[in-house]
Amino acid sequence: TFRNTSVGEIKFTNAINASGLNLLGNDSSDIRIENNSVYFNASVSGLNSSANITLYNIGDRGYIIPVIKKNGVTCTDCTNFTSLVDSTVVFNVSSGGNYTVGDATLVSSCGTLDRANTVYTLENNVTSSIIAGYCFVIAANNITLDGNGHKLYGNNNDKFAIYASGREGIIIKNFNIVGFYTGVFFDQGVNDSVIENNSIENSSFDDIEIMNGLNNEIVYNTIKNGRSTGIFINNVFFFGGFGGSNKISRN
Repeated sequence: TFRNTSVGEIKFTNAINASGLNLLGNDSSDIRIENNSVYFNASVSGLNSSANITLYNIGDRGYIIPVIKKNGVTCTDCTNFTSLVDSTVVFNVSSGGNYTVGDATLVSSCGTLDRANTVYTLENNVTSSIIAGYCFVIAANNITLDGNGHKLYGNNNDKFAIYASGREGIIIKNFNIVGFYTGVFFDQGVNDSVIENNSIENSSFDDIEIMNGLNNEIVYNTIKNGRSTGIFINNVFFFGGFGGSNKISRN
């Protein structure tokens, strides 16, 4: 067990091989226990295993949807043993990472957003490290993703900054998206959705693309320095061609 008596502890469920590691004591240690935060290094094979984490002095922090977060997004393989608004919160994790109790509606890094009828808000600028994939994936209906004026940086190897497929009622707004293959991609059958008030620049392909979607609106976006089409709508399965009933205005 590794413990900081004022803020929390981590207890590995199996024996670990941690000899010679920079275990504790500074900001670059392989194990760090801080206020509402426990980190252990997933890249160190001797540490990357199941553990029970205890966080002290959590309580009700006013979160809309309290969740366990791993590396800034909702943890999908964590199990809590207590309520997440208890003063002392205990939960199990299956691998290394940075764990906190946070609000599911506040996001701070790339991930999959899968709670229907939820407004997600970006808390900070994000630099994507994903190669040939997606930063944000919208995986449920009636989700709003509000960039809150923050920047989302890619390196042109990242495929899409924001991706959705087969959804409806999606709103993407208030982002500054820089350096992706495509900024926002609504793939097969995204309907009745809005892309508004975003700045998208330095895309290596289309800045905004809609594929076979209906009744979408693209409005008040600023697009610059892209290498291909600014806004591309391809509805080959609807009405015999491009555009369909999507609306583009004031971009």
